[in-house]
Amino acid sequence: MTDIIFISFEFPPLSAGGIFRSKEFAKNLPAEGITPHVYCLSPDHYENVYPGSKKDEQLLNDLSGRGVRIIPVPIDPIWNLYNTPLKRFWNIYFSIYRGNEHRKWKHHLFRKIKEDAATVNFKAVLVTAPPFGMLPLALEVAKVLGLPLILDMRDAWAFWNSTGFGTYLHYLTTVKKERELFRKADVIIATSEQTITDWIGLHPSIPSTKYTCITNGFNEEIVNEIKTEITVKPIPHSGKFDIVYVGSFYFSPETRENMLTPALKRKRLRKLQYYPRIQDWLYRSPHFFLKAVARLFEIEPGLRKHVKIKFAGHRYKWLDDMVAEFGLQNEVVFLGFMKHAEALELQKAADALLITSAKVYNGRDCFIAGKTFEYITMNRPIFSFVSEGAQKDILKDTGLSIEFEPDNTEEAALKLNRIFTEGLKLKPNVPYIETFGRKKLTKKLADTIKEVIEKRNR
Repeated sequence: MTDIIFISFEFPPLSAGGIFRSKEFAKNLPAEGITPHVYCLSPDHYENVYPGSKKDEQLLNDLSGRGVRIIPVPIDPIWNLYNTPLKRFWNIYFSIYRGNEHRKWKHHLFRKIKEDAATVNFKAVLVTAPPFGMLPLALEVAKVLGLPLILDMRDAWAFWNSTGFGTYLHYLTTVKKERELFRKADVIIATSEQTITDWIGLHPSIPSTKYTCITNGFNEEIVNEIKTEITVKPIPHSGKFDIVYVGSFYFSPETRENMLTPALKRKRLRKLQYYPRIQDWLYRSPHFFLKAVARLFEIEPGLRKHVKIKFAGHRYKWLDDMVAEFGLQNEVVFLGFMKHAEALELQKAADALLITSAKVYNGRDCFIAGKTFEYITMNRPIFSFVSEGAQKDILKDTGLSIEFEPDNTEEAALKLNRIFTEGLKLKPNVPYIETFGRKKLTKKLADTIKEVIEKRNR
């Protein structure tokens, strides 16, 4: 077995969207001859970073007996970085890593790794981000131990601008830091091909051969057989139609307004904020879907009593307001936080699943929601209110996507009407869907790790 250091700050039992990729990689790597030593935030210290965070102990069940070594690493409270207005301003405005977790975790992490390195012959360092502050920590570990470094970039750091950069200088500094890390890393993993295309344009000096795409995926052990044909009965036969959305929307009305407002018209320091690309995150919200449903009920009022829209996850005030705006209070059900197993059962029982994506003006969105890869195994149609980009590309190729143009409300409402009153049949592209199984994706990661180690040892 080949031992590697796997730095994954967020890891089970923390219940958060970013943990599933790391968990499944860790679970499946031993079958490929690699033992991951996972250095993660200690559950006893979640409150030092994530007040009110949720734990899901069930997430650890399928890691037991797999040959994964989990090393919980404590962290000092980060709140003293923000306990005065000046500290808060300084540690938010001047943090290019979009957080300061690494500053309070570093000495604990290095101590643990140093202890283990005395008895374990580590062969490589794998780090997943965000938090982006984990990247320089992993680089330092790799440098001290003389090991190759693999960066698993779950998000595109320099393009992650939902809240904007403090100034154009902040952006340039981030691009420079990202380029330095990419230059020193042996491999940089992206979660979409579009991200690699964007990186090649942003960092032309980095050899494109350093990049590889390993998307997110689904756990083969918890899904049913993927059907070759799916029939959705119309409402006159079924009597009801449940549309389900699981997870967060990553949308803030205030942030959107700031991004789309000309710089000189923003308030105070926000005038200096810089956005490398203009994205409209209203498209990540259910706004356009709800608008189409409201129009549908104007066309066919009788459908209102048959359709339910179910949201599982955090309930936002802006979402309440949005539902009220379209007069859908009686048709929308908020289910709140659910454990992963419960969310899977909810998806399986749905008549359709809802997915959205941000709109990039004069460009293509590079992000793919992690829930996409669960959705495509549920044998359900996916109502895709998505814009041009990686999300749309993948969904289209699955054969499960019912595409709706978010900006064309009338057309979307008429399409929904046809589905509800006539039903539909879909032919999933099963071979393509199966390529996103976690075991296949982990094999690609394992092959990448082995190749990097072999190159270093030549």
